[in-house]
Amino acid sequence: FIETSKECAYSLFNRDNTDVTIVFDGFDGFHDIHNDSVVTSILSRQVLMQCRIVITSRHTASYKLRNQYSKEICLRVETLGFYEDESKLQFIERELGKDVSKIIKLTAYLENHMSIKEMCYIPIMMTILLFMFKQNGELPIDPTKLYEK
Repeated sequence: FIETSKECAYSLFNRDNTDVTIVFDGFDGFHDIHNDSVVTSILSRQVLMQCRIVITSRHTASYKLRNQYSKEICLRVETLGFYEDESKLQFIERELGKDVSKIIKLTAYLENHMSIKEMCYIPIMMTILLFMFKQNGELPIDPTKLYEK
């Protein structure tokens, strides 16, 4: 967000922020975080108090997050990425447990939706897809729908 659009962003999200998920991808790349920034306001829960926040970063930046926002962050996950299909399958199996029918449904879905399959080499994208699938059993028909849910 650009600071001049701060009020616009707040009014957009403050309508009903219980269904809002904000992803700060590559948090270690945020160099200009200061006390009156939109990012700081969200992380410190001054605004959008009910939204869910997902943060990805390198290990070194997670230390700063832990120290500065330890009460606001509910879950910290360090992801390294998938290096082959086997590791992605192991991740899916770990998340879905022993429900073989769901594992088969999801892997078949990924084989038929190549654009989403390619996105899912990035662990945060696979996590979002699994979260959606576990919550309501639905899978998006295209990458745009992945962000809408």
